[in-house]
Amino acid sequence: MVTAADVVIAEVTYPSLGVGIELGIAAECGIPILLAACDARAERATPKTYVNPDSSTHTLQLGGGIITLMAQGLPTVGAVLHYPTFDSLPQVTADALQRLAEEMP
Repeated sequence: MVTAADVVIAEVTYPSLGVGIELGIAAECGIPILLAACDARAERATPKTYVNPDSSTHTLQLGGGIITLMAQGLPTVGAVLHYPTFDSLPQVTADALQRLAEEMP
């Protein structure tokens, strides 16, 4: 259960139903969240170019075009973990958990 977790680790490479709800519950409870996404994913959201009022432009693409803005915007997201292959995920996650533990009081 999300409400009993010390930390929530969400694999968010692909959209899914339910993960966003669980992340929202974790954020509401103040539970730290780690988002993990595989960099090898070929389907990415394309960057969006915006024109500012002064006619200058800027391009926006958060999460490497993979992770939704909703997930990235949650207040308790401690880190976004980009990993190159599924085999590397356990080590990337362990390293992030160690850093998180060092930051906690």
